Amino acid sequence: MKSRLLGFGSLALLAISAFNANAGGDPVNCRTQTTYQTVYFGSASCYTQGTWLQEYIHSSIFSQVHLSEISNGKRLSCSATLNQQRQEPVTSEVCDYTPNASLSLYRFEGDTSASVTLRGSDQDGSITKYELWVDGVRKSSNTATLYGNQGDTFTVRGRVTDNDGYTTETSRTVTLIFRPPARCGKYLC
Repeated sequence: MKSRLLGFGSLALLAISAFNANAGGDPVNCRTQTTYQTVYFGSASCYTQGTWLQEYIHSSIFSQVHLSEISNGKRLSCSATLNQQRQEPVTSEVCDYTPNASLSLYRFEGDTSASVTLRGSDQDGSITKYELWVDGVRKSSNTATLYGNQGDTFTVRGRVTDNDGYTTETSRTVTLIFRPPARCGKYLC
């Protein structure tokens, strides 16, 4: 028999476990996007140790380049600046991502109660909404404390929504168990 379901209490926490691997984080709405990148090119030359080093550079994403050469068994090197530039198209795939959702279980020591928290994250934005249901009843926050007898079960379901409107759901069944108080030797801590 289920007793009651209340808000988060101030009891001491004993055990913490994420009992669901993250759901979500999947790429959606993938598309090809073209941007333009500045590319430097031209003749680069510099003078070092009495020798001119020169090289024609076809394409560099840096205006400053490093030239090196071995002359008479000696390595010569110096830096040169490329002063010509052009814009080149760069095409890449860009995706939106669904949010990540997980349920965490906190068990209280000394009784059977437990707390369930819905967590969310979004790699390309932020979470704008948390929704948590226990046995089909919607809760007013992303945390609910479960009270009852050992062996009572609750179905917990959560959904997070990100700033792009994508949602991810996750659910688990929670069975209450008695967590004995912590002991330090033969005495309660």
